[in-house]
Amino acid sequence: MSLVAAGVVACGGPNTPSPPPPPPPPPVVNNPPVINAIRVPVTRVEVDQDVEVTADVTDAETPVDQLTYEWSANAGTFSGSGRTVRWKLAKGSAQTPVDVTITLAVVERYTETQNSLTVTRENRVTQTAAPFRAHDSEAELTKMSLAFLVDYFGNSTISPDACLVDFSDSCRGKVDELHDIERNRAAFVIQSAQAKVANIWISADRMAAEVTAPCVFHDTEIATGKQGTSKGDCFLTAIYEKNRWWLCSSSFLQPSTGQRLPLRLLFQRDRRDDD
Repeated sequence: MSLVAAGVVACGGPNTPSPPPPPPPPPVVNNPPVINAIRVPVTRVEVDQDVEVTADVTDAETPVDQLTYEWSANAGTFSGSGRTVRWKLAKGSAQTPVDVTITLAVVERYTETQNSLTVTRENRVTQTAAPFRAHDSEAELTKMSLAFLVDYFGNSTISPDACLVDFSDSCRGKVDELHDIERNRAAFVIQSAQAKVANIWISADRMAAEVTAPCVFHDTEIATGKQGTSKGDCFLTAIYEKNRWWLCSSSFLQPSTGQRLPLRLLFQRDRRDDD
């Protein structure tokens, strides 16, 4: 009996090693999403124009519709959610023209066990689409036309060269305009100028435009010292190149003939003395 007891004690004694603990679960390997492309179907847009933007995304573990999509842009706002949204720049909300860049962050959230606790992790990837140009063409053409008629041509202290800051080098009208302004400056001093845009026509392909602006110039004839008022309907043509609008030529409508003539002739043909 003592030997058996001793043997029993020996089998269950304190020196017997404990079984090893189970190995920890392997770490969760979760690959981040991949943004293959951000599709913006335009390179140039106008204010208040809706643009559909779509993300091409893949993920090895999570269905793409269960990912979180965070859209942002340096100008404009988004409507909708998910992989396809709509972008728009509201009129007056930003200075135009502006190069718009859209950025997408895709977030994948998943869980893993750490020290017997469930922990939420996330993968986040971002990508920025190629920029596109946004315009408020009517506002840009209005601003440019009034600047030329009132601030530049309508101010005799501005040199003829400086008056042409918004004229395209590719237009023959720029050379003609320079000579017209030089002749006007030699004959008249413009005391004040007023203009108001009445109509803007833009071609269907948005590569050409014409602006109608009734204009009034109060001036002094250098040779005689007489003061007069020259007024008529001023016309300006414009072209789109190098990602912006440029003026191309100016003229006025002679009421008696309905003919368009160089702007400088407005001071000679439809002139009246104020005295």
